[in-house]
Amino acid sequence: MIKFQVEAYGSEIVEAIKPLIQLHYEEIALHQDLIPLDPDWEKYKRLADQGMLFIATARDEAVLVGYSVFFIIDHMHYRSTRMASNDVLFLHPKYRTGMTGVRLIKFCEAELAKQQVVKAMWHIKFAHDFRKILYRLGYNDEDAIVGKILKE
Repeated sequence: MIKFQVEAYGSEIVEAIKPLIQLHYEEIALHQDLIPLDPDWEKYKRLADQGMLFIATARDEAVLVGYSVFFIIDHMHYRSTRMASNDVLFLHPKYRTGMTGVRLIKFCEAELAKQQVVKAMWHIKFAHDFRKILYRLGYNDEDAIVGKILKE
């Protein structure tokens, strides 16, 4: 049975995430020939130390099979409103059947709400679009992000 939990940032969770983040990168990252996977673990630590990082995990027994990481901010335009912006969401392909992904999303929502987060926002790659799931959970399209490689 899959269990979800909030994790504190530290070397244990970083080491557990590393194999999955490599799979995640290989599956979804654009421009891999130009932009290598190179997480800034120290920056994540600084954000965690400031209470601005939220990590939820999915585990099958003790084995990490998924994660969702958010940046928590008091928004620059709405400073009295605490928001959470999803950095990454990954569930190992073997665990993508049934409702595991939906349960992870709902777990994140409940735990973020406990931290007085008013609004959660998800970063979605069009090539791996899970908006239909989010729509069923009450989310709406709000913004679009477009990108361009400036130097090759």
